[in-house]
Amino acid sequence: STDELIVFIQFLVLFITCANITPFLVTTVPQVRAAFGRISKVMNGQSEMPGEHIPDDYEGPLLECTNGLTIERGTETSMVGYSGSGRGEFIRCLLRLDDVEPGSMKFKGKDVSELDPRELRGSIAYAGNLATAFSGTVRNNITVWRDVSDERLSQAMKAAKVELDPETVLGVKGSNISMGQIQKISIARALASNADLYIFDDCFTELDPKTENEIVSNIRGMLKGKTVLFSSHQFRISPGSDVVDVMDAGRIIDSGTHDDLVGRCDLYRRMYLAGGGLSD
Repeated sequence: STDELIVFIQFLVLFITCANITPFLVTTVPQVRAAFGRISKVMNGQSEMPGEHIPDDYEGPLLECTNGLTIERGTETSMVGYSGSGRGEFIRCLLRLDDVEPGSMKFKGKDVSELDPRELRGSIAYAGNLATAFSGTVRNNITVWRDVSDERLSQAMKAAKVELDPETVLGVKGSNISMGQIQKISIARALASNADLYIFDDCFTELDPKTENEIVSNIRGMLKGKTVLFSSHQFRISPGSDVVDVMDAGRIIDSGTHDDLVGRCDLYRRMYLAGGGLSD
């Protein structure tokens, strides 16, 4: 009968659906279980991958890597390279978002793979090209509820040219402000931190060159004597850095001042001329 045919078709559809989702469940359920386990550890204040503390008495370079990059304390370094040169992967490894393979990376003399991830990330202030904002005041977006003095907050906002009242409330993902303003807030967030290393990773992409130059100048003034790393494929910053490291295929192929590299490094000279970089 028609009713029996309808019931048969419904059971057939149900059977096919179950057959299709079974492989998905087999692979997904263990992943979900593992994810909930990691979330539970975080909620209970446990480090997912506990490690050693960062030494306070180490007097050598702040960062040493087998890919050829060394960052001395109190210096400004520009790491430059074409898109895909490995700059992003290097920073992800430093923040322990990826494993360092092959080779090693030492922060204050300790291999980053041995350090507590939360303590390591707490020692690094980072502003990246994928700037984010969340629903809440500008103040909370910059301080992220850390203990930041009003003076430090004001300095960070002024340096990053955040021309908003600290109590201005942002919409979800900063929906009521521009991407340029979100990038400025991200830069101010890094500047408000008390860190061993400040990283600015292609974080000026939504800003015009004039504004970028002004903010970079402000960063240099506010962080004078601190350790700063600029990572970019642009060349408006590198001429003013203490050291410029040229990265290609994940390795530093040359290192020196801007003038040195323009004279001897073919790749840097080509990138600089193609990018139209101008000395400060």
